[in-house]
Amino acid sequence: MESVVLPIPGFSLLAERSPINLTKGVDAASTKLKSVLAQALADHQEGLVLKANEGAYIKSPWVKVRIQHCFDIST
Repeated sequence: MESVVLPIPGFSLLAERSPINLTKGVDAASTKLKSVLAQALADHQEGLVLKANEGAYIKSPWVKVRIQHCFDIST
């Protein structure tokens, strides 16, 4: 992706990668994923894409996790 997309401030950017090591066990992976999701939520991101580190979007399985932001504007 980095060789194809030219980041333009205010218009396009490349997403941050947050590797999650699955060889350290389910608990460690779960803790890391929760941390990444919490940071994405705090940064008001749209969501996460979970896929193999070098996997292509077309040929590799991937999952998009959307974050729904809710605001209470009642008085």
